[in-house]
This record gives sequence, structure tokens and C-alpha cells, in this order.
Amino acid sequence: MTGVGITPVGVIGNYLKASILFYIALFFQIVQESLDKARKGRICIIVTHRLSTIQDADQIAVIHDGKIVEYGSHLELMRLNKYYAKLNNYSSMQNQQTP
Repeated sequence: MTGVGITPVGVIGNYLKASILFYIALFFQIVQESLDKARKGRICIIVTHRLSTIQDADQIAVIHDGKIVEYGSHLELMRLNKYYAKLNNYSSMQNQQTP
């Protein structure tokens, strides 16, 4: 079969990729919901590299070179437009570029 451009393997590969991405997104949603439930009414310290994990936290401390350089809610830190805001903006750009 020539001239078609899509082979059965390519179609299956695309389907598998879409399925895997769906399940990864579903997994992160389930984990986030579980964390949200578990922290209700409790003091929780969360260390994360995914800023979306802490956006709903009451207070966020940004640590740089072993010192707290910013402290506040997501909105307050975004308004400061310093470390947290820059990390958040960078993270958003990276997420948009991921296919």
C-alpha cells in the first residue's frame, strides 16, 4: 500500500499515545482530588515540583538558596511577580508546548 501515509501501526501508535496521555491526566486528577480531601482541616506541608498541586493552598512559601524568599497565597505571590510568578509562568509555557 503506497501513497496513503498512515500505516496500521501508525494508527495504533497514535491511539495508544492518546490513551496513555488520557490515563496520565486521569491519574493526576485522582491524586490531586485525594490530596485535596486529605488536607481539609489539617496543616499540611507539601513539597512539589508541580505548581498546580499547591495553587489552592492557603499559604505558599517559596524557598530559594535555603531561605524563604516569598510567602503568601497563589494570588498574592502572582501579584508580587517575583520567584513564584516566574516559575508559574515558565511552568505554564512548558505545559502549553507539550504535545
